[in-house]
Amino acid sequence: MTENNKNKKDCSELNNNKDKTIKRIKQLMKYNIDEMNDLSYNLAVNYDKRTFCQYYISLIKVKHNLLFSFYNYDDYNSRIIKIDLFFIGFIMDYVVNALFFNDEAMHKIYEDKGIFDWDTQIPISIYSFLISAILNFPLSLLGLSNDNIIAFK
Repeated sequence: MTENNKNKKDCSELNNNKDKTIKRIKQLMKYNIDEMNDLSYNLAVNYDKRTFCQYYISLIKVKHNLLFSFYNYDDYNSRIIKIDLFFIGFIMDYVVNALFFNDEAMHKIYEDKGIFDWDTQIPISIYSFLISAILNFPLSLLGLSNDNIIAFK
């Protein structure tokens, strides 16, 4: 091979690698669903061309625990960690709720013949929710990295 042909080949490989790198950078810098939902108004007018239904579906994907854990693939969180956090949160909700049902509570339900008593059940439900939320928050904070990666990006 002559020196001239070798230089042309090296040059074409360099340009090809440069084009691949530019495409990869553009793909990485493209907004994902979570970033699009958090855009300011001025940026959203320029970049977000979704309809209302598409925007609503994207909010459901991000905010609903079941869909967020099993269906939302284009975020920066680890899929296995999202699934684990879903099951841990689900189990924790049931465990904390079960802690409030002692013999007195079960006897009260028996005396009322299973009729829902707002005065006793609502405070138990609120306490159970608050305790579960307080216990799940640090796990989500430590396990989910999407917000940190978006801030870094």
